[in-house]
Amino acid sequence: MVDIARRVERKELLVYFDETSCNMWMRKRMTWSTRLNPVKMTLNKDRGKGVTVLGAIGMRLPQGVFQLAKTTNQHEVAEFLTEIRMALTKNP
Repeated sequence: MVDIARRVERKELLVYFDETSCNMWMRKRMTWSTRLNPVKMTLNKDRGKGVTVLGAIGMRLPQGVFQLAKTTNQHEVAEFLTEIRMALTKNP
């Protein structure tokens, strides 16, 4: 964290990158309901297909860079980093 703070103080141009993954998995213990009136739900037998959203923002990027992926693995992240690099070279 100290290194990032120093870079911000020097007004270096940074790119912020994050990801999130979603699926159809449901759990009854995580449901908000009352004991007198519980929520009735049908649970999926499997998680179904998941989706991962990768995103990056930064001062040198003309706009946010986003990508949908099937998973968060080395190949998908490397592909997304290449996409960020291409966006940065278009906007030096």
